Amino acid sequence: MRTLSLNLVGVLTLTILLGAVSIIAGGLDGTLKLGYVLVDDEGNRSVDHTAFNYYEGGSLSLEGLRYRFENGLRLRGDLRHLTLNNRNLSFGLDKAGLFGVSVSHHKYRRTYSYAGDKATKRHRTKGKLWVYPHRYLKLFAGGTYVQKQGDMLPLFDVLSTPAAETFDYSQLSFNGGLQANYLGRSLRAEYRRVNYKDELSSARDQQRQLIQVQAQLPLPRLEWVSVTGGFRHFESKYKDSDFTFSANTGWFSGLAQLPRGFTARYHFKFDRASSDSDFVATDNISNSFYLGYQRPGQLRLSAGYQTDVNDDFEDEIRGNAIYLSGWLQPLPYLELQGEYGSCK
Repeated sequence: MRTLSLNLVGVLTLTILLGAVSIIAGGLDGTLKLGYVLVDDEGNRSVDHTAFNYYEGGSLSLEGLRYRFENGLRLRGDLRHLTLNNRNLSFGLDKAGLFGVSVSHHKYRRTYSYAGDKATKRHRTKGKLWVYPHRYLKLFAGGTYVQKQGDMLPLFDVLSTPAAETFDYSQLSFNGGLQANYLGRSLRAEYRRVNYKDELSSARDQQRQLIQVQAQLPLPRLEWVSVTGGFRHFESKYKDSDFTFSANTGWFSGLAQLPRGFTARYHFKFDRASSDSDFVATDNISNSFYLGYQRPGQLRLSAGYQTDVNDDFEDEIRGNAIYLSGWLQPLPYLELQGEYGSCK
């Protein structure tokens, strides 16, 4: 591959900078760039991943944009290569403790063949919004759109000429939820949905959704003990066949801050996965216990034991594991660390 370079460091492109203007006025800060990118491709175009996303043409960028309004609003932006197909854009507006909104867009190309005719192109557009209706309550929402098209070849196959695999799909996802925090207590609830559409085979089209709730709080009158618990439901449904599989997961954990640097932890997790094609569900259950000790800056010790059960109605598999770890700093310039684990 022949390259053009201004500084003889093997760069694929030569950028002629026609103008770069720093904008610093009235609280506005940023850099406006205008240039032209020349690309000289020769040789194998699939070997240098740093060069996959270069495009030739005039380039306009507005980088490091910052502005603060008198009422406390903050505007931020980074708009690179606005006029080219490798544009990378991000923009946001927020006010601390009240609300925020941000949008981003990114395009990327990946080349697989010697001549560059086999490649995939992906673009991703993302947005999110959050608002505080109360000092202890945050509401949030967001969405992402991804599209991928093109032909991909298997890598490192030197004994044959494999056929290209063609992609043409899009994925649209959105989520929303709330998070509350008050005096060491927290609650988070979220709903997420994903729609996947394949333009080459409708049999792959599916819809996924997830619901999750999680809470954390110290025990009343036992502030040295904190507990965390949650539940998650996941479901995926194929549109053509209506085939659906789902998983329900619940978990609980507790942490006790004991005297003299000791800590004790317990974690329990239960997961049940099933589909509508049969009446059998698979259960996974785990229990783990940990005991720790530490002297800040000098010593850390941890010992744990875990049991696992996998039950799919016909077969049941049980297992257990132990874990030991330690860290010691006998001298300011010397650290000793070791760990051991065993499962069966």
